[in-house]
Amino acid sequence: MPEAGSPTSARPRRRPALVVAVAVAATLAIVGVTLTGPGAGAQTSASSTTRPPATLATTSTTAAGASTTTTRAATGTTGTTTATRPLRVRAFGDSITAGYGFFSDGTQWGVTQLLSCRPPAGEYNDRCSSNSTLGPDAPAGQPVFSADFGLGNGVAWPAQVAKALGTSDYANYAVTGSEPADWMNLAPEPDAPDNGYLHDLLVRLENDDPDLVLMTLGANPLLSDFLTGPGMACSLFDDEATQRQLFLDCVDGIIDQQLVAQRLIATYIDVLAHTANAKILVSRYYLALPAITLFDEWQGQLMVDQVNAQVDKAVASVKESGANFAERISISEPARFDSGWPGTGQDATCGADQPADGPSRQAFVAQVVLAARAGSEGFCPSADPWIIDGDTGIHPDRDGHAQLAAAALGVIRANGWQVPAG
Repeated sequence: MPEAGSPTSARPRRRPALVVAVAVAATLAIVGVTLTGPGAGAQTSASSTTRPPATLATTSTTAAGASTTTTRAATGTTGTTTATRPLRVRAFGDSITAGYGFFSDGTQWGVTQLLSCRPPAGEYNDRCSSNSTLGPDAPAGQPVFSADFGLGNGVAWPAQVAKALGTSDYANYAVTGSEPADWMNLAPEPDAPDNGYLHDLLVRLENDDPDLVLMTLGANPLLSDFLTGPGMACSLFDDEATQRQLFLDCVDGIIDQQLVAQRLIATYIDVLAHTANAKILVSRYYLALPAITLFDEWQGQLMVDQVNAQVDKAVASVKESGANFAERISISEPARFDSGWPGTGQDATCGADQPADGPSRQAFVAQVVLAARAGSEGFCPSADPWIIDGDTGIHPDRDGHAQLAAAALGVIRANGWQVPAG
């Protein structure tokens, strides 16, 4: 994950290669749609919604309330063993938590299916995600989840966490393409028709009375704004040595318009205030450098940093609120998804003239583009990516999800959250 104090020295400039010539058209058609969501309007406070409760289809009515039990030894005068329920794990959020890029049987889909797998406009249905049975071209509508919510395929990082903790009481309600306003208790507005679209699903999660809630949320619609919307103009500030602050100011302006931290705070508090014991573990986002983008490597790092800063701010605000649930939220940071780009770190052993951050964990297709851009400056490639090729280099593969899971498990165990409440 990029550090806030990443080097500011000049790095190799982007070459005007074919990828740049086709970036705008291809990104609009492919990359941005994997992250995009409709506008969220300007509301930040919760308001009641008049839409009827959503009928949220799944192929199983019992998976969320699995009746499996475990036992643990209880120290007492009788020396008996006390039966306890399993740890109840739930997840919600966006495509990173949903495991976008994989079908429910655990197979990874390819670039030829990207256009038919992108979230449909209007109503996100979670198609082509590891927790859903919906495949390419599934029509817009309510999300449809698989019977075990993707636990069996073990793709998404929450599923990997649940497996590591030895529980089958698991449900992953994450919906690819969703953003904070979708989950809030908001009424739709003319310029934000999806406000509150998924709030009934959040209520369903709360009614499950979970012990542990895992999530990523907040990158949408920010990253889509940068890739395909007004944030594209920020790419004009591409000389790091002289325009770094101008680029940051441009990015921060887009972030401020989206009220990201405020909406995340409202979503966190909704879950914490409506559950008795649920602990929320929020994962930060990792560095992803799509093969098709107008932005240089250093710009991509700073954008991810700024998005994560909003997540950090929201979590810190809840923790510092003084509310009785303030200690029931924490944050995890996955291992850095190295770029392999020259001048980003201290690894001088793998091909970059200026030390790179390490062998690149970016998608193969992205590594090819990065190597071409670096040219004579050299690049640090790797045969072990943590990001899939199918979406041109945005979402994690199984190994990438494992990095998010490992970081989350470290925080969970450090806080003692691996034990059921009560």
